[in-house]
This record gives sequence, structure tokens and C-alpha cells, in this order.
Amino acid sequence: MQRPARSGIVTPEAVPLNVDVAGLGSRMIALIIDTVIQAGLLVLVTLAFAAAHRIVDAIPGTYAVGAVAVLVTGRSQRLGDLAAGTMVIRERKASVPVPLDLSPAGGDVDAGRMVDPVALEEQDYALVRSFLQRRASLSPPVRAHLASQVAAAIRARTGVAAREDIDDERFLEAVAVAYRDRFGPPHRGPDGRPRL
Repeated sequence: MQRPARSGIVTPEAVPLNVDVAGLGSRMIALIIDTVIQAGLLVLVTLAFAAAHRIVDAIPGTYAVGAVAVLVTGRSQRLGDLAAGTMVIRERKASVPVPLDLSPAGGDVDAGRMVDPVALEEQDYALVRSFLQRRASLSPPVRAHLASQVAAAIRARTGVAAREDIDDERFLEAVAVAYRDRFGPPHRGPDGRPRL
């Protein structure tokens, strides 16, 4: 084993010190101890900082300071949120779509299935579904005009030609059923009719 190196130091008070220089092992142990101490101090300071913010937010017992901070900041943040660079968000609950009963105007929906819905996107289906849900509230001329516009857009996307034996509404019903059957779970009402 090699003897550690010696070093002589003279202090400002003119006191000579002869000391052994620390080796690699001693320095690694010192580094580990320093790191643990610094990490512990960082955690303590962080916890103390968070506790101080909670105390400040809770002054006069009614969270008045925190409430004022929420009202004043653009993102409704408390002091602790501002210090941490965070914000609280609220998750909106999406409403579950109500199944749509198909009441075909000209007969059975299954007779009109001539569309392969692979070329359609979700927004196309949403457009068709929206029309089918609202059609009962539309006046007959507006209903026919809107059905014609939506059907023309869907026919252009799918490449299906218009047929005289199937009106635009029946075509849209068939598209909705075909899309649902291809991409969604099967839904049938109590009467056995397709539901969207």
C-alpha cells in the first residue's frame, strides 16, 4: 500500500500544518456524503417552501389570499401554483351520444346498403348523424335541400352514384348504418331496428 502524499500548509496566522492528502476512495466517499446532504437539504427547502405557501394561502383561515390570487391571475392560480409553475385544470365529462333510431322513410334500411364506408372519415359520419338527428325539426323544403347537399358530399367521397329508387335520406340512413356496422359495435333497438 502506498503511503498518502503529504502537504504542508501555512495558515494566515503563520501556523504550519502538515496534512495527508486524501486519496481517491476518501474523496468518493466525501462526494457521496455531500450529495446526500445536498439532496436532503433540497427536499427540506422544497417542503418548507410549499408549507409556507400553504400558510400564506390560508391566512385569515378562509384562504383569502389564495382566493384573491385565483381571482387576479389569468389562469386562476394560487400562490403555490405560481411558484411551482403549475395550474389546476378541470376535466370536462363528455356527454354520451344518445342512440339514434332510424325510421326509414321509404322502407327497410338494409335494402339501401350500397356504400362501403371505408372512404369516410369520422367527420363525414358526424355530418350524416347530425343531419339524421335534426331532420325531424326541419321544414320539408329545408330538410330535402340539406339532405341533398349532405348526400352529394358523401357520394363524392365514396364514389357512389345517385339512384332514382333511393332518395337522399334513405341513402344517408344506409351510409350511417354501414359506417356503424363497419366501425362500431352493433346496436339494435328493442324493436330490432338499427340504432346509431
